[in-house]
Amino acid sequence: MSRKSLRHTAKGEHTRQRIVEAADRLIGWRGVTRVTLEDVRAEANVSSSQIYHYFADKQALIAAVVDRQDSLSSAGESMLGAFESADALRSWGRRLVEGQRESQSAGGCPIVTLGTGLMDLDVDTVGQLARIFRRCEDEIRAGYRTMHANGELPPSADPDALATMTLATAIGGLVLAQLNSDAQPLQLALDAMLDCLQSRQENSPKTLVPN
Repeated sequence: MSRKSLRHTAKGEHTRQRIVEAADRLIGWRGVTRVTLEDVRAEANVSSSQIYHYFADKQALIAAVVDRQDSLSSAGESMLGAFESADALRSWGRRLVEGQRESQSAGGCPIVTLGTGLMDLDVDTVGQLARIFRRCEDEIRAGYRTMHANGELPPSADPDALATMTLATAIGGLVLAQLNSDAQPLQLALDAMLDCLQSRQENSPKTLVPN
């Protein structure tokens, strides 16, 4: 699939962006499979001809959504937070859980939602999505290495393994929260992870997000 960027007028770029943002919202709410171009047309309040003017098909539109999420995560607006301290980790988890509660678990992290619909993505888009997840893991790993160097993690702790565990825990918790329409699975998963990391700190809170 071609990923070439076309030049548009300012008005045309605004329309295209509105379509991409609409698709992004719908994919976050419903998942890739259940979103159609007609759904996106209605959500963006545009005509079918406008949809096909900017996107040859659904795959092209999904690729644009991944491009958008890629740029957002690069700007620090993704599911990530800081991981340089236990307090920062706790705040990150609280934000994830509160986001699920506010949306009543109808929508989660768009990147996670896209990742669960791999069968509907082409090879180029899957590759880009994999790079986004790797960048997420790299950022988490860097934070854990800082915590390790500062003595906030035991000397025997492996920051690389912890980064993989944290990302996998967050992704699994978000998926379960959406499947069950309940943020509790995410909270339980993150609480268990933090309890594992914080078990040696007797005066630290035992839960990531208060009930």
